[in-house]
Amino acid sequence: MKKCDLYYIASARLPTEKANGCQIVKMCDAFSRIYREVRLIVPSRVNHGRAKEFGDIYDFYGVEKRFEIKVIKTPDFLPFFRKAAIPYVESLFFILQENIFAKKSVAYLKDREKALVFTRSKRVLKALVSGGINSKHKIIYECHKLTARETGLLVNVQKKIDMIVAITNALKRDLVSSGVSGEKILVCPDGTDIGKAQSAPADIFDPALEKELAGKFIIGYAGSFFDWKGVATLLRAAKYITDDCRVLLAGGPHREFRGMMRSAGVEKSGKIRYMGYLKPRDVFSFIKACDLMVIPNSAANRTFSKYSSPLKLFEAMACGVPVIGSDLPGVSEIIRDGENGFLFRPDDFRELAGKIMGLKGNPAGLKQAAAAAAKEVSLYSWDQRAKTIFDALE
Repeated sequence: MKKCDLYYIASARLPTEKANGCQIVKMCDAFSRIYREVRLIVPSRVNHGRAKEFGDIYDFYGVEKRFEIKVIKTPDFLPFFRKAAIPYVESLFFILQENIFAKKSVAYLKDREKALVFTRSKRVLKALVSGGINSKHKIIYECHKLTARETGLLVNVQKKIDMIVAITNALKRDLVSSGVSGEKILVCPDGTDIGKAQSAPADIFDPALEKELAGKFIIGYAGSFFDWKGVATLLRAAKYITDDCRVLLAGGPHREFRGMMRSAGVEKSGKIRYMGYLKPRDVFSFIKACDLMVIPNSAANRTFSKYSSPLKLFEAMACGVPVIGSDLPGVSEIIRDGENGFLFRPDDFRELAGKIMGLKGNPAGLKQAAAAAAKEVSLYSWDQRAKTIFDALE
């Protein structure tokens, strides 16, 4: 197996500020230490987000050029459907883009020698199994959520693929109950780069802010501001923490931050600071500057509340920073309350605030939980994740 090539087909525009881009690139980097040659196949569409000015994917994600990036030329309809501003039209254009990329990627693979093909795109998977290459290549599909269409697809094509990687046990249970063979499924949560986490310096990136934060108890959040991320819960909790605490938010756009502040009724709070967007390679430094990291995922969205495997959870564990997170499957499968981290009832901002204040007054408990998590994080490195998948295939 080690002598074969691996193709990772990713329909995401890279680089991107979304977590999926980091996971894709880091896994390619990890796979490159196992397989003979690794190629990441991506569409040529332009990234229209905040990451568009960063052209070098390797530098953006802080990885060496151990794997090749193959760009498949595909049309970019995004500027057109953004002007249309009609959700239905936008969805159609998005599906069309992905289908074109999927078919071109499969055409690229047809002339390649036998290899392992890895993807997390259901449209790419459909093109792979219907494109006549499944007898030539081994196919692995990484499942991150479960919709009715995705469930139907996996039930129908499971005999034609070699493995389904589920990122949580809850996801595997639902796959099995839907008719997918449990023997096909490997549970493998997301991971982190332990070496880079341990070597990163603690840094707030703003000397004036760093001076202001001296002596304060720093509560951190890094990630997008989507509703299911539960950032609003953290903002509301800020009303009930003492003035010697500061909440630092990094990740989402400033306009969304202002809107959340207004909605939470904390727009004039002096306890909350917006840190802007962080490059993936700078996230570890931000985490290490915090006393406590919060993973406040909401239970309101059934898909993400059940199936999300938060990267920031593993990144904080690797940095030796204690974590408090929502008591949801993707978090509670990793965190044991009071042992290697802390849990609170999802969307309950009062309980979150109370637990934060209790932990602030218990530095020994914070240190003990962080140390326990740091000992376990070796199970969740990108390299270990790649090895687990390789061993299961063997």
